[in-house]
Amino acid sequence: MPTADHVYLQWLYDRMIKVHGENELYDYMHRFKQIIDDLKEKDNSQLQGSEILYGFLSWLTTRDEAITFSSKHDTTKAIKLLMLFLKYNKLSEPRKDWVKNLEHPPC
Repeated sequence: MPTADHVYLQWLYDRMIKVHGENELYDYMHRFKQIIDDLKEKDNSQLQGSEILYGFLSWLTTRDEAITFSSKHDTTKAIKLLMLFLKYNKLSEPRKDWVKNLEHPPC
């Protein structure tokens, strides 16, 4: 079973036309195809963690407002920006106990 939503929806769309005889020119079928195409353009299911990190850091450097990261600064603002970035890009939030899977280089 395909895991990417657009792949599954494309399969369903094709089945509606080929097996059930739906007319692809009907408005609802045209809209259905448009939704599939929109999902194809933004398929984040294959992004690697490093790509997401680069994207987030790149976005931070384009903002007018400066943000400082260190052990002496509150992380609330950084976390809120990260959550905004994840939501906007339709990326999942961290799993429970995600920190157990990371190793940090010495400071």
